[in-house]
This record gives sequence, C-alpha cells and structure tokens, in this order.
Amino acid sequence: MGLFSGRNSGAAARAARVARLEPDPDPVWITGTTEVQIVGETFHASAIKAAETSSPPGSRMRAELIPEPDNPHDPNAVGVYLSGYHAGYISREIAPAVTAAIDAFTAAHNGHRPSCPAEVIWHDQNPQVILYLDPAWLGLQPSLFDWVPESARVIGRALAALDQPAPRMTGCDQAGRDLLAAAEALRVEVDADFDRGPERWPQTERAFLAAAKALEASRDPLAAEAWVGVARSVRFQKGRRDSRIFAAITALYWERASRHGWAELVDAASAAPHVPTLLDIFGRVPAAAREPVLTKLIALSRGRDRLGNMHPEAGSRLRAGLLAIATADGDNPSITKLGRDARRHAGS
Repeated sequence: MGLFSGRNSGAAARAARVARLEPDPDPVWITGTTEVQIVGETFHASAIKAAETSSPPGSRMRAELIPEPDNPHDPNAVGVYLSGYHAGYISREIAPAVTAAIDAFTAAHNGHRPSCPAEVIWHDQNPQVILYLDPAWLGLQPSLFDWVPESARVIGRALAALDQPAPRMTGCDQAGRDLLAAAEALRVEVDADFDRGPERWPQTERAFLAAAKALEASRDPLAAEAWVGVARSVRFQKGRRDSRIFAAITALYWERASRHGWAELVDAASAAPHVPTLLDIFGRVPAAAREPVLTKLIALSRGRDRLGNMHPEAGSRLRAGLLAIATADGDNPSITKLGRDARRHAGS
C-alpha cells in the first residue's frame, strides 16, 4: 500500500491533485504566533479546496509538516498538508534546516509529526496558505521564517524607480487626454459588464497604454492617470501581478503625489502583506497623499481590509512602524490618526 489513500475515483490527473495523506491521529501541536508563508499553493488549489470542504465550518485548519527525502526535485523538501491534503511546501531556502529539525522532533516524540494551525486566503482563484507555529518547539529561531513574499520582492525592486528625480510635467496634450478619457470610459463599461469576454480587459489595457505613450511624450501630468488605468486593467488578468505593480509605480514615477497610484500599489502589496515593504511604501508617500494610504494600512493592520489576512502580531508591528515614520517626519495628521485608532482599540 502506498503513502497516499483515496486514489480510487476520477481520472489519474484529478486524483493526483486531491490525493490525501492520512493525518497523524495523535500529532504534537507546535502552535504559536510566528507566521510561515508556504510556496506552491497555486499548483495545489484543488487539494486546498478539498481540505476546506472536509474541515468543520468556522474552524481553523490543521497543517502537518512532512519531510520528503524521496522527492526527486529536492531531497530536503518539506511538504505541508492541510487535513491530509497536500497544499504546498516550505520555502526551498529554509527547507534543509526545517527538515533536520522535524526529523529530530519526530524521533523525540515517538514518531508523531509536528502540527500547527493554518489559514487559507483566496485571491480570486489563487490560494495563499499561512501557518502559525512556535519555532522553539523545533529548536529553530523565528527569524528563520522571515520569508519575503515574491510580490514584496518585486515591489522592493520596482520602488528604486522612485529614487530618481521626479520629471517635470508641464505639457498639455489634448489628443492624449482624449485617448485617456476614451480609455476610462471603456474601463467603466468593461467593469460593469458581467458577461465580458476574455479580451475585454486586455483591450482596455491597450487603450490606456496608447494614452500613456502620448501623454508621456508631451510631458502631460495626466500620464500618471493613464498608468493608473493600466494598473486597474491588469488587476483582473490572471498572472499579471507584476505588471500591475510596475504600472502603479510608473504612475508614481510621473506623479509622486498620485493618490490613485498609491492606492493601487498598496492594494497590490496587501494581497501578501509584508510589514517592512508596507513601511517602505508609507515612508515614500508625500504628505499630501498620505491620509488615504494610512487609512488603508490601519485597516489592514486590524484585519479589516477586503482580504483580512494580517495576523494581529504583524498588525501591531505595522502600526508601531507607521507611528515611528510619522514621528520622524513630523507628520502630525498621521500621528493624530494613529493615536485615535490606538485609543479606539485600547483594551480590546
């Protein structure tokens, strides 16, 4: 009998996607507040859905960490299983240390595997899995799990464009502005059309790109709004996360105080919130554009954004960092807003 059970229904390909490992009947809980982001969830979306379906409503799912020494791609691989369903892997960079720690832990606990709570967050059709564990149980330091989401890495690299001097935008290109107005009208139309075809958003993107090209050439300040339109158009195109990030930052390159540009960038960063990246973004926002950005970040820190995916401990670190930046900048409106939020939640 093989490692997996439940392979006797459906086609082979589908069975592989939802193959189930019998959970350890007596796992050792290593629950804690350290957040661990796993990798490869997109390739296991069907299994993650199955895990959610099999879990009691309203309960947090149970994750098990299982080394895979026979993995043909990486003998140090550590699989993550939700309620027995394969959800992804521990990041390859830290897998060797985690594998050794789990092997020692399992041997010391009569063969029982380490287990911890897990949370699944869906971004359209793409799942994100977060584990909550105490690394001390494994003899590991929490810093080992300070993994930076790929989206945060992309944002960090792209933000370098804002270190360049802001270009002077003094032109007025009426033809380019007409293209922008037409592209925006198209965006509104496509956004409201629930029966839209797959080419409608790419068509809208091309319209905004044409407007952006014309407005950039004439140094018209509305070039920033054209790039915001590009970001909004690629938001709903699968696999275009990086394009959205670059479009938002291009908008900010042309106009550093673009509230719409900052809103798009913060929204993209919120999908996989990384506190240092969010603080880097906030520190770059001009005073005139900070209020809505701060509102969004406070809501994110309290788990009240549309995704609701920031752990309370990370939220506390984010608010402390925001206050430190506002204090260093002498940003009294932000200090006041953070103070009001703190008083509102005092004792909660």
